[in-house]
Amino acid sequence: MLEEGLVGDLISFEFNETLDFNHGGYIMGDWRRLQRNAGTHLLEKCCHDIDLANWMVGSRARRVASFGGLNFFTTKNQHRIWEIEESSEGEKAYSTWKGLEKHNPFTSTKDINDNQVVILEYENGVRATFHTNCNSALPERRMYILGTEGAIRADLLSGLIESKRIGFETEKVEESSSVSGGHGGGDEILVKELADSMLDGFTPTVGMEEGLQAAVTCFAIDQASDQGSVVDLGPSWKFVGL
Repeated sequence: MLEEGLVGDLISFEFNETLDFNHGGYIMGDWRRLQRNAGTHLLEKCCHDIDLANWMVGSRARRVASFGGLNFFTTKNQHRIWEIEESSEGEKAYSTWKGLEKHNPFTSTKDINDNQVVILEYENGVRATFHTNCNSALPERRMYILGTEGAIRADLLSGLIESKRIGFETEKVEESSSVSGGHGGGDEILVKELADSMLDGFTPTVGMEEGLQAAVTCFAIDQASDQGSVVDLGPSWKFVGL
């Protein structure tokens, strides 16, 4: 839709990944709760959202700023496990996802954020905001794209894509994707491309450079959050040769 020019020239972009509270409990009780195992939450989980934004914007991040913290999954809030009514299967809150490790998500030792907000400015002038939170009653993986001629609002979890051209008489168009869920059907595509690359020499759609761009962007975002500053990615792109 972007390539077809539905929104015209991209101006600004809003996206998020707010997780179901049980999903958040799984992350905060599993091995990924420690940066030494997987990096920050932004790098381990949300790098995929950053990757998609980079692809859709068609540019690299130039400057980033961010604020984040561990504000909910702390010892003082563990009473929420027992205050929330158990599921119909008798499961306690924040414990329905099973991982390789199973620690209490509130009392476990951890050093990742459970919420973070991000501002990005791309080299092509597009600006974007990103929001993640590990304790959501209304989980979303939503993208809201505004351009010179129209807008697109897409919800990955429901598969609903809304679009509208700017104008007095234009109508909103709603399309329901045949796939939905946390990964929007992407897992099958990734596995097929991996198999085709190994068995038939097929070149995958996404390669090392895209992954590196997403990772470098996440490193800069976390640096901005840690330092309380706006980080210029120019030196980072030079360092990795991009």
